[in-house]
Amino acid sequence: MPEVLEEVIQFLQESEVVLVIVGAGLSRPSGLPTFREDPGFWGHAIEEIATKVAFDRNPAQVWNLYERMRRLALDATPNEGHLALARLSKAKPSCLTITQNIDELSTDAGHELGTLQTLHGSLFDLKCANDACTFKGRNVDRRTFDLLVCPECRLSYLRPGVTWFGERLPLDVVQKIDAWLEFHERIDMVLVVGTERTPYLHDALLRGAKVAWFNKMEGHVEDMGDADWVVDGDASMTLPYVIDSALAGVPEHGLS
Repeated sequence: MPEVLEEVIQFLQESEVVLVIVGAGLSRPSGLPTFREDPGFWGHAIEEIATKVAFDRNPAQVWNLYERMRRLALDATPNEGHLALARLSKAKPSCLTITQNIDELSTDAGHELGTLQTLHGSLFDLKCANDACTFKGRNVDRRTFDLLVCPECRLSYLRPGVTWFGERLPLDVVQKIDAWLEFHERIDMVLVVGTERTPYLHDALLRGAKVAWFNKMEGHVEDMGDADWVVDGDASMTLPYVIDSALAGVPEHGLS
């Protein structure tokens, strides 16, 4: 077993307060494209699509792209990485997972109540594009939906209930994360999974946390300056191995 894995397993086994930061790389093995690794799916740089300005300029284009993604997410299932994090949440009550993903696969994996916070909303949520309108809804129908006018104000189109660039994060989620951070004066470990975007990592470092990075690094390992350990590879494979080995106490098999 590689030395880095042995060290991560041992430290995770001994850690009580754990913060997990999840990005799109964890859901890619479940068949979902990422914004940055799969630009062909979106046809544009994500900064040109995931904004209110883009939606106001061409609502049908933005809606259709998110609708394609929503239908993929409907058919996707949590992979072993999602499931392993759910097991970790049950084994370590002081573990908090913050997901930046909008596919609800972490929710579907079965995290303990209150141990998962969704930072960027959901593909399955709907809201009115008119900021003055309070309409919110859900769409888990398997049919493809065209752009719709808000049934409440009838002035604007419905839009995906996600957080776009330039928009504020959901207040209730931010307050829950802040409360968790305030309660835990010390954090033992951070697992950064499938992303290079790391909200709240600085807060954890200020609380003494060590950082294990699970991602396909593609030769950029040296760029992960905050990482104490870098686990290079498919997080849906490496993460469950590390978590299950740590929870079992003693690793039973090697990682090929």
